[in-house]
Amino acid sequence: MLPKDAGSILERGKKAEKAGRGRKMTGKNEAKNQARTKQERNKKKQERSKNRAKTMLERVSIEHSPGRRTP
Repeated sequence: MLPKDAGSILERGKKAEKAGRGRKMTGKNEAKNQARTKQERNKKKQERSKNRAKTMLERVSIEHSPGRRTP
């Protein structure tokens, strides 16, 4: 997730911020977001939608099964 030198990148950002110049880093979250690639984000999205589809299917099968009517 995080590049190996993320800490030093953050420190550099903080120092620059104190001096009032350079790129302003907003803490660790910023580095995490930069480290995560578009592919990884898309994979997460796909996984989420798969899970959603699975739960919907289960719900439907429970509703239509004979016997207990309430899921």
